[in-house]
Order: sequence, then C-alpha cells, then structure tokens
Amino acid sequence: MEAASEGAHRGGGLVIAILPTDRKRPLQGYPNKFVDIPIYTGMYDARNVINAKTPHILVALDGGPGTLSEMAVAMKSGTPVIGLNCPHFELSEENDFITVNTVAEAIRKIDESIAKLNDKD
Repeated sequence: MEAASEGAHRGGGLVIAILPTDRKRPLQGYPNKFVDIPIYTGMYDARNVINAKTPHILVALDGGPGTLSEMAVAMKSGTPVIGLNCPHFELSEENDFITVNTVAEAIRKIDESIAKLNDKD
C-alpha cells in the first residue's frame, strides 16, 4: 500500500486511504506518510467492499486473501480488474479480468479500459 501511495503522490495525485481501523486504534504504519486523506472505517476486512466498488478500474498487485476478495467483489460488480503479477487462477470468460506482467502493460490496459468506459457514456 505504501508503494502505491508513494507512486500516486510522486505523480501528483491525491492519495486517499480506506483504512481498516478507527482513528483511536490505528495500525502501525497506517496511514503511511504519502496519504493525503485517511478514511478510518473501523470495518477491517469489510472495507474491501469500499475498495472494490469505488473505482472505475481496479488494479490488483500481487497480494494475499484481502486482495483476492477485493478482486472478486469488483468483478461481481462489473468493475474491470487488471492483475499485475497476481497469482494465477481460472475464471470464466464473462469476468473482466486482465493479467499483466509489467507496469507499462498495466498502464496501457488502464488506458484501454478508460477508453471503453468513455465510449459507454
């Protein structure tokens, strides 16, 4: 999370973090120093629904079960998911899941997905 936050921050983006704990019981290292707006949910794993249903496109980095749950919720909601170095798993073709191996590939797929979304509007 910190690396993604740092990249967004250095690129001039506004970094918003959906945090698992509440303000009175923060986890060590949360929020990281690159976060502009921390949102303390107190929802722990349930925050994955917010993470998955908010974006137009979800980019998932190699992660654990929490990442997989966010990916599943996003795909069930019709949100395209781009997996960068994610573990291999099988899905039916109706899911909008794209695997990539490089950041450049991920950026190209993000641009393509945004173009598709703009065509629908």
